[in-house]
Amino acid sequence: MARSATRDITEFLSSGHVEWAAGELREAERLFRAGLHETERPDAQLAFGYVRWDWFRALTQEALGEVLAARGLPDEASALLSAALAFYSDPLAWRRRAEIEAKLAGIRSQRSAPLAP
Repeated sequence: MARSATRDITEFLSSGHVEWAAGELREAERLFRAGLHETERPDAQLAFGYVRWDWFRALTQEALGEVLAARGLPDEASALLSAALAFYSDPLAWRRRAEIEAKLAGIRSQRSAPLAP
């Protein structure tokens, strides 16, 4: 059971990234949402004890947030990226925090940009 739970989440993540790279944003979103759902199952923490499910969740939230931003859904994207940012609270994770903060800043700047006539 433990192996299949981890395989499922990594398959969702890798397949989502492949679809995203191919420009298939809706399919990438579907896969990332499925992966996020896997990390939120009540038994997820028990399924694979030595892997931090919180880390998988943060990776998935970040990827899904980026896809949603690309699809023009800044509010949900910001919420997911902010949730991922909260995971990286350790001072040693400053690079990951900086990367996610830059993504959030990009979304904020897109929101404040004037619309084309």
